[in-house]
Amino acid sequence: MGWAIAFAYKFLLFLKGEFGLVLTGLAITFALYVALYLSSRRTSGPRSLHGLAHYLFPVEVFRQARIDFFVYFIGKLAWGPVIAKVLAFFAFEAAARDLLNVLFGEHVLSPANSWLVLPAQFLVFYLVSNFAFYWAHRAMHQNRLLWSVHRPHHSAEALTFLTGSRLHPIDAVGTALWTTLWSGSAAAALSYLTGVAMHPLFPAIMSFWLILTDVVDKFQHSHLRTSLGPLNYIVPSGEMHQIHHSAELKHRDKNFGNASSVFDWMFGTIYIPKPEETIRLGLSEQELGAQNPHKRIIDIYTEPFAYAWHVLRGRKMADSTASETV
Repeated sequence: MGWAIAFAYKFLLFLKGEFGLVLTGLAITFALYVALYLSSRRTSGPRSLHGLAHYLFPVEVFRQARIDFFVYFIGKLAWGPVIAKVLAFFAFEAAARDLLNVLFGEHVLSPANSWLVLPAQFLVFYLVSNFAFYWAHRAMHQNRLLWSVHRPHHSAEALTFLTGSRLHPIDAVGTALWTTLWSGSAAAALSYLTGVAMHPLFPAIMSFWLILTDVVDKFQHSHLRTSLGPLNYIVPSGEMHQIHHSAELKHRDKNFGNASSVFDWMFGTIYIPKPEETIRLGLSEQELGAQNPHKRIIDIYTEPFAYAWHVLRGRKMADSTASETV
């Protein structure tokens, strides 16, 4: 078992790290899409390559998501390498461990020789990273200044497997650093308290997990409606995240989790859509179609600063009015 995981991890490294994870996630996603097409009851008639192409890339959907292609590749090439989550995790883990040694005395860690260590370390990583993401995502919806950089993600009026990367760089980089800061620090605290170093296979397990979450993300941001049934309470399916992208305000502050629904369930923000419930995607009823603030690629990157300026200016005006009243 151990040799197989180690071999697979070395193969991923051969595929050049983060870009290897991206390519692997895309390959698995399309393989699952093909499986869905072949097993789908909603597609009538004989299966064909033309039918598969229309099932995967419906023109009416992808015509509305043209700029998502450019935003996807810009993100992967420009700041994608900055979000090297495995490297960031271990950088924060090492820094946090050094800080603990300075504050509470140095601990010499013993090697992680037991297989029981690996699932324990992964469980801490899973819970803390998803907890950190949940509250970061929720804060971006409930704080207008943070919402300014998250708006481009929600202005998509059609979902495709690329929409998950329709992100402002501050949103993408900030969220990645936030989650790895907390998960890396938690891993350091666990090692310090138990006296056991990180398992040598943990980077491989983390890489596989990142591939899995990438596949989940592509199904969540998809024109295909998918459900996991009762497992929706654990892993947010496509239909649950599509609700999150609804233009209706009653749906906006629901289903914040990306790889886990546990914290949505715990904190009362989970929303299981009704069978055949339909929605309209986008920012709000007032910012759809011609009123969409991100119709051009440049808008994705510049409009958030204008929106943030208006938020800050509004706060200053409110503070000024309050002081004059007093």
